Amino acid sequence: MTGHARGLGAIVDALQASRTPETVAHENLLSLAMVEAAVRSSRERRTVEIAHVLAEAGWDFASHEPTSRLHS
Repeated sequence: MTGHARGLGAIVDALQASRTPETVAHENLLSLAMVEAAVRSSRERRTVEIAHVLAEAGWDFASHEPTSRLHS
């Protein structure tokens, strides 16, 4: 079984057992936003705030929820 298949299997197992998976989407999103901010910062030679990257993607940094959910 590949790493991806194991990861997906773990998510399915968690859902079937009604428990939180080992990794959750918002944690991965924060990691990706950090990388995006670092790449932009290097390319543009300026500080790029992670919260700004998240806001551009429609994510509220303080609540860890999509801004569309906050306004509905």
